[in-house]
Amino acid sequence: MKNFVFGMDTNHPADSARMIRERGYDAVVLGGASTEVAGALDAEGIELYLCFGAYGVPKDSARLAEDAFHMPRRWFNSGCPNDLENAEKHLNAILEKAAQLPTVRGILVDGARFASFASVEGIEPFFTCFCPRCMQAMQDMGLDAESIRETVGRLMQKRSPQPGDEVLLRQWLSFREKTVQDYMDRFAAKVHNLRSGLIAGAFIFAPSLGLFVGQTPVACRSLDVVSHMLYRDYHQQYGVACLGHEWAALVEGFGKDTQAFLNACGADPAFSVTKTPDELLHGGFEPEWVGLEVAKARENCPTQQLWPILQLDDDRVHKTAQCSRQSGADAVGLFAYSHGELPVF
Repeated sequence: MKNFVFGMDTNHPADSARMIRERGYDAVVLGGASTEVAGALDAEGIELYLCFGAYGVPKDSARLAEDAFHMPRRWFNSGCPNDLENAEKHLNAILEKAAQLPTVRGILVDGARFASFASVEGIEPFFTCFCPRCMQAMQDMGLDAESIRETVGRLMQKRSPQPGDEVLLRQWLSFREKTVQDYMDRFAAKVHNLRSGLIAGAFIFAPSLGLFVGQTPVACRSLDVVSHMLYRDYHQQYGVACLGHEWAALVEGFGKDTQAFLNACGADPAFSVTKTPDELLHGGFEPEWVGLEVAKARENCPTQQLWPILQLDDDRVHKTAQCSRQSGADAVGLFAYSHGELPVF
């Protein structure tokens, strides 16, 4: 069973690589690596994978996503997922890094999605993107972009789906799925073309939440590796992609109409949350919930490598990892190296 960790001590690569190997890890994921870091990992027999953000924009950027009322919205320091020029810039940059490091085994993309419920800026960015590019992309799919925009705008204001909204909300989510699928297809093709055997993977949302950000099994079909972020009980104030924070923001955002919203969107009925937002933020989920997420991912992705990533500072990390492995994971990762002592696996 492969174990990996996100991050390492790049200031002391030889010592860090040795410690990581001694504690039972086979791979490290980094945003970038010097030849010294790559060499230290290779000397210890540890695989190196690179990671990058899909849609990042500078703080003063005007290239932001737009909500249903065409208000610019920042999310995850990202811009519009249909801003192809911005996306290609980031993809080409990581390909250049990988080309200079022959020991790199693969590349994982992060943030290749639409905004979620628990953005640092609040739930409002979830109701994006309706910029001219995205409106045109919906029309190119044969969708009524204006009706979708109006429906999502009403949902943004009332936080309650109205009778008859189901079709348009599901079309909106299908647009998100198609956008992410197009990106993943391009990403995987470029990674595979760079070097024979190079793995294309992505850090993606949990199966219970992926529908809402466009990260469905269909959208991720071109990837060799899918790494669901299953941070069950994250203790920080902000927790984008963390199970407790995302579900808390969803439940708080839609209140008594949460289930009606889930039903209207066609969410998987296997996942039903009864905890309050406060309980979710301060207690998260049990390790067994992570097992359910991995089992669903295994069902949805029978042929892909499944590498769920857990939180390093989970006080039940070994139990959570055990639930993941028993549910079909091919590898287990920890995020992040800087979040505490690396447990022995």
